[in-house]
Formats: sequence, C-alpha cells, structure tokens
Amino acid sequence: MITSILRFRFKDGVNEAEIQRVLSIIERTAKAESVAFYSLGRYFGDPQEGFTHAYCVSIPDLASLDRYFRDPAHREGDFQFIPLLSKLSQMTVLGSGPTYFGKNRRLPERCG
Repeated sequence: MITSILRFRFKDGVNEAEIQRVLSIIERTAKAESVAFYSLGRYFGDPQEGFTHAYCVSIPDLASLDRYFRDPAHREGDFQFIPLLSKLSQMTVLGSGPTYFGKNRRLPERCG
C-alpha cells in the first residue's frame, strides 16, 4: 500500500466557499478507481505547525499510483488547489511486502 499524506493551510483571504470548492475537487480526485481509501478534513495536529487541513490517500500498488497521477481529475485539481495554499507538507508511507515491490522489497527508482 502506498499512502500519501498532505497537510496544508489556505492563504489568508481565501473564503470558506472557495475552501469548500477546493475540498470538493480533492474529494473528486480521491474517488478515482485507483484509490483504496482516503480521508479529507480538518487537521487536528499541533496548531504551532500552522496546518489547517489534511488529506490522506492510499493506493494499493504502483500501477494504480500511475493511473492516479494520470487521472484528469488529479491533474486539473492541482492547478486549482495548489495556488490557494500558503503552506503544504507531503509525506509518503510505503507498505512493505512482495505484493507491491517484488521480492527484494526495494522502492522502484521512479518513486525515490
């Protein structure tokens, strides 16, 4: 399983209607057939970090990850989402096991 976690904060001045519009774009992307599960909403971590929202998406394998990134909803959504952010942090968690990365369990070059 490949899990991506985004933490983000919208720029000052982005109104609630615009935030909801962008969150619905992210949710549309998260409903792609390549996604195993997702969670999207308010960030409840340390307020000192400055994030207000988070998105976690899990994708079962590399072929699905490739489809996810090529999905038109994902590509179009980035152009509407990213310009409205003042802060963004991304991390990826990789599940281990031969099902995803072969017997040597090494991360393929294109993901490193």
